Amino acid sequence: MAAPAHRIALASPHTDVPLPHPQQQTTNDSSLPTDGAPLPAGDEKRTSMLDIVRDSLARSGKTTMLYRVVVCGKLSSTSTTTTTTAAAATSTTDRAEIGTHYQRFFKQYQAETELITGLLVVMENVWVHVLEASSKVTYAFLRDLNNNPSNITNTTATTSRHHTTHTYPPFTHVKVLLVQDDVPTRFFPFWAVRTNDDSAGGAPNETDMDENVKETTVTDVCVGMCTVGGKLAALNKSELKAALDELGSHFKDILPRPGTVERITESARVMGIEEWIDMFDKHSTSVLESELIWPAQQTLVF
Repeated sequence: MAAPAHRIALASPHTDVPLPHPQQQTTNDSSLPTDGAPLPAGDEKRTSMLDIVRDSLARSGKTTMLYRVVVCGKLSSTSTTTTTTAAAATSTTDRAEIGTHYQRFFKQYQAETELITGLLVVMENVWVHVLEASSKVTYAFLRDLNNNPSNITNTTATTSRHHTTHTYPPFTHVKVLLVQDDVPTRFFPFWAVRTNDDSAGGAPNETDMDENVKETTVTDVCVGMCTVGGKLAALNKSELKAALDELGSHFKDILPRPGTVERITESARVMGIEEWIDMFDKHSTSVLESELIWPAQQTLVF
C-alpha cells in the first residue's frame, strides 16, 4: 500500500511490556552429552510473553488490557446545514442521534469487566471521540466506523457489507489519531457525549493559521482531549454535571478548535480509518525476498 511521504504515525498500536532479563545459567561439561546436543529440559516451565502480560494484569488488578483511542471526522452536509430554522432543528436532532447510536452500541458490551469510558464532542461540522475500553470493544468500535457507508473516504464500502437495519451516524473523513494498548490508567470517569458550539468563535491561533498538519497538531488534539478527562475525573458530582453542561466554556482553552480538527480530517498525512483497518485488523501475508530468487540460496552451515 502506497503511503504519502512523511505520514504521521501516531495511530500505530504499541505494547510497552517490560521484557524479562535473561537469567544467566552456568553449565559445565557434564551437562552436555557427547554429541553436543543439550539435555531435555524435562518438566521445566519456560516463561512466555503471554505469561508476562497476564502476570502484569493480575498484579494491577485487571482482567483485560486497556486501550485508548482518539478519532475524529466530519459530519455529513445533511447534518450540518444551518441556513434556516428548520435545517438548524434537523442539525440538532441529527447530533442528538449520534449520542443515542453510541449509547446503544456500547450497551452491547457494557459489563462489570467491560468498563467503557471516554468523551465524544460533537461540534458544528466536526467531531472528536476519545474511547477507553478493552481490545474487544475498541476493535468493534473501529470496525463500526470503517463500515459506515457515509464515510466517503471508504472506497470499499458496499451494501453487501452492511446490515440494512443498522443505522450509522453521519460521519465522513474519519481519521485515527491515536491507538494505545496496555494503558496503565483511565483519564475519564465514564463515557459521555456532548455538543459544543462555543469553541467556534474566537480569533484563530497559530495552529489554525498553519495550513500544514504537523505531528504536534495531532498530538495537541490528543493531549487536550485526555486533559479534559483528567480534569473531569477530579471533580465531584455537582461540579461534574456543571462542567459537562458547559463543556465549551469550561474547557475553552483545552478543547481542540473546529478549524484544527477540520484540517486534520482533510489531511492526507493522517491515517484514515480504512487504512488503519487494512494495516492492523486484517491478516497479512509476508513474502520474503529469498522466496522470489531462483536458484534458491544455499543454507549457511555453521
